[in-house]
Amino acid sequence: ELVGQPYVKESEAGFYFRVIADHIRSASFLICDNVFPSNEWRGYVLRRILRRAISHGFFLGMREPGLHSLVRSVVDSMGEAYPELADRAEHVERVIRAEEESFGRTLDRGISNLERWLSQTSERVLDGATAFRLSDTDGLPVDVIQEIAEKHHISVDMDGFEKHLEKQRSRSRANAKLAAKSMESYTWNELESGEGSQFVGYDQLECETHLLRWRQEGDKTWVVLAATPFYAESGGQVGDTGEIMGATWTLAVDETFYIEHMIVHSGTLQKGSMPTSAEVVTARVDALRRGDIERNHTATHLLQAALRSVLGDHVHQAGSLVAADRLRFDFSHYAALTREEIDAVEEMINNHVLLGHPVQPDSMTYSAAVESGATALFGEKYGDVVRVLRIGNGVSTELCGGTHCQTTAQIGPFIIVSEGGIAAGVRRVEALTGRGAIDYLRKCRTQAESACALLKVETDRLSESVATIMADSKRQRKEIEALQVELAAKDSSGALQNDHWNGLDFVTGVVDGFSSVPAFREFVDRERQQRSGTIGTVIDGKPVVISFVSDAGIRAGLNAGPLAKKLGKIMGGGGGGKPHMAQSGGKDATRVMEAVETSRATWREDAESLQ
Repeated sequence: ELVGQPYVKESEAGFYFRVIADHIRSASFLICDNVFPSNEWRGYVLRRILRRAISHGFFLGMREPGLHSLVRSVVDSMGEAYPELADRAEHVERVIRAEEESFGRTLDRGISNLERWLSQTSERVLDGATAFRLSDTDGLPVDVIQEIAEKHHISVDMDGFEKHLEKQRSRSRANAKLAAKSMESYTWNELESGEGSQFVGYDQLECETHLLRWRQEGDKTWVVLAATPFYAESGGQVGDTGEIMGATWTLAVDETFYIEHMIVHSGTLQKGSMPTSAEVVTARVDALRRGDIERNHTATHLLQAALRSVLGDHVHQAGSLVAADRLRFDFSHYAALTREEIDAVEEMINNHVLLGHPVQPDSMTYSAAVESGATALFGEKYGDVVRVLRIGNGVSTELCGGTHCQTTAQIGPFIIVSEGGIAAGVRRVEALTGRGAIDYLRKCRTQAESACALLKVETDRLSESVATIMADSKRQRKEIEALQVELAAKDSSGALQNDHWNGLDFVTGVVDGFSSVPAFREFVDRERQQRSGTIGTVIDGKPVVISFVSDAGIRAGLNAGPLAKKLGKIMGGGGGGKPHMAQSGGKDATRVMEAVETSRATWREDAESLQ
């Protein structure tokens, strides 16, 4: 129905049908499991699957997004066995449609670039470097490149393509290997045996423990303890900072992370030198910073619950960062949040804060946790025994190994400071709690009071006063621009050169005195009512050249677009626009006159070539 032709198994189109059917099914399941199109990891796999389906739809004549409508067919055929497909069908459709719209533009450009190369070359083979660039930069699947090339009776150097692809894979593997940490990667000064993975920081921020091993890494010292109150970075929560004190030395810890299951403390020696034998040390976490982190982490759980309540059950976590100064939460949603939605989320969370719900962690088996209704994150690795965090009576229940407040009242004020899109179907919220929120509110109040003092108005009239000033400024700017246009019209006679070629009137020249591009465009538009041509100016030190064609010139076949690109190159920039008016710009304002003189010669050639 989408492509307007029947499925014929043995035909070339039949192959395209099967690719699309298979890929839409795969994509639907991936998106339903909270995978989103991206340029890395599983998101990259999803993006490749979708782009191959979209490309084969293109071969079947599809030029508008339509593959997303096939999600309903996937639900019809598989929804009984997988009911979550039906529950999230609308979300899946929106994500696929967004990728269709995004890649559709890329596909047009990529195919145009490929078609241009194929039409201009006398070669019978598309070299591997060009094929890889089209695939890597323009996003064309390699089988699509082969398909189009074959229609031009040109083959693709797949060996060369694979060599470039392998170079990219090697770089990726090298980066991944660099990022992955393992015990075998480093040499340690072993003082005492032990794994070094016992975390006691849920209940205490200071403890006495044994130093197991240490090593130097540049100007940093890495330390492993038998037990530690320091939380190692994981699950979106940053690692703790603080200090570790030995008999004769003190380490200022500025980072805590995992190497396999081992917790590593990294920092700078404040005094002394590292010991050569085992000893008892004191490990102390920065309590003030930990408190900030716990407020932000607990608020993150409330944020997900509030977003699902306000926006719908299709909202799922797609990533997070819990730091001391802020929290960041990525989630599945298909549109920007309105001011009303943001206010509703904020109000709901602050109400939970005021109610002081208990925050109760509990350990249980993974299966028991999921059966109890706890939310698990797709892609996270969970052990047999997991930590479940419950907030209040049904407010939030999630699997989470991070550190948290004891009650929601400890979170303090909650403020959303930004919201925006980061990928197709994925939004990002950044928010502040506790001390960070108080500092933010204090700064806002100070700025508002300063503005009121400057404007000599009360706080409750600030918005009204600013709106009045902006309206007055806009009116005055228009008046100034109108005067500039009138003055330019009076003073431009000596600056403009008039020509008459092949029955058409033309004007070229450089005119000064404009403070804005809109004012200059209005002046040019007046000239366009009578004739065609090119006029340049300099605004704020930047060259602006506008080429234009009168209605008579349009009927004769003149076009300003190609000329704008040509003139832009002269000034170190570019240009473009419509046949009746196109604008050029660049970096070199000293070449405006050269560009205009070039346009005069070009207009003459164009006019004299008209029949």
